[in-house]
Amino acid sequence: MKKHLYFLFFIAICFASFFLCAQKGLSAEDNSYPEVESVKLRAAPEQYMNKRISYISRYKGFETTFRDYVERSGFKPGRHYLILIVPISLPVMGEKKRELAFVDGKKQELNDFIPTLKPGSYVKVSGRIKRYNAEPLPREANRVPRYYLDLDKIEPSEPPADAKDADAEEEKEDKTKDNKQQKQQRKEDVRKQLDNFTPPWDKK
Repeated sequence: MKKHLYFLFFIAICFASFFLCAQKGLSAEDNSYPEVESVKLRAAPEQYMNKRISYISRYKGFETTFRDYVERSGFKPGRHYLILIVPISLPVMGEKKRELAFVDGKKQELNDFIPTLKPGSYVKVSGRIKRYNAEPLPREANRVPRYYLDLDKIEPSEPPADAKDADAEEEKEDKTKDNKQQKQQRKEDVRKQLDNFTPPWDKK
């Protein structure tokens, strides 16, 4: 009888130890992605190069086509998502078939989760900051992202405390981007007009 009691006691200790180790493991995993403000990522993503981070921000959508330098870096539209989360100057790259999404404590494939997200909803993303391997064309080098977040985890979230500041910064960034695009378009229009211009003395 005593042997049975000792055996049961030993089993109970083993289960308790396993549970505690699992809890510590989960805590260590959560703490391995320090949270960073999205405005800091917008300003200087290179400062977090190869570092694991997490941040909470607004989901804007996803791209179905990739620029040439993104594909040359190893990403394919059929296999990966290019997810636009503020700041959109830092794309989030993730494999469609991997279980990177967490909803109500359950894992989901990215392919099942992303289409359900509504633009403007908040998410928390975790991963490592990396730089695209390939270089963009010289004419677009100053207008395209050079860094991205290699996604490890994405989940729905409540707005962060600095949501208003981030939204104001995003609006400012969008206006600046629009102004740059308008200036670039005007330059291209002028260039086309000059290319097509025929001096009066050359006209017959």
